[in-house]
Amino acid sequence: MIGEGLGPLLRLLAPEPGGALTGPQGGAVRGLAYQVAEGLGAVPRATVAPLLAGLEVSGRQALRRLGLRVGWSRVYLAAALKPRAVALRALLWAVAERRALPAPLPSPGRLSIVAAADAWPTAYYEAIGYPVVGGRAIRLDRLDQFEGELGRRHRQGPVVPAPELAALIGVRLAELEGVIAGLGWRRRT
Repeated sequence: MIGEGLGPLLRLLAPEPGGALTGPQGGAVRGLAYQVAEGLGAVPRATVAPLLAGLEVSGRQALRRLGLRVGWSRVYLAAALKPRAVALRALLWAVAERRALPAPLPSPGRLSIVAAADAWPTAYYEAIGYPVVGGRAIRLDRLDQFEGELGRRHRQGPVVPAPELAALIGVRLAELEGVIAGLGWRRRT
């Protein structure tokens, strides 16, 4: 069961994950893979910025072969966002923190949920791949896509909350401004 759900994550800890660690970029790729595995599938990009800065094309290709994505704010393993992996990550977090297993988990396919900050710390949501931004726990791949879209819109002019932005992360339009502000964006008109 663990191998099925967390196989891609466990492979990151292998001495030679996916055969991607040959050549001069091997050490940086191995370091990134290890840190993502230790983070249960994700690590803040700022934490690994020195390793990323030293990567050449071959190193970035090796990351892709491992299933790692270099997102706007995190480096993450996309396969660890599948429902079974999320459930196992929650279990591992609960065991490590000596806490009861949080319930309920985000339902499969759910893009975001209200973060119950009073009940569960943000570290729990990070551990399951749903970082908390503006009071919402947002699935990491969608958060990355959302951040990319904010960047594109910013280059074209002021970022204005819009229904298509809200749909990207599964929030109501009324909640969107809080998420945008939670990412550090300020509204300019």
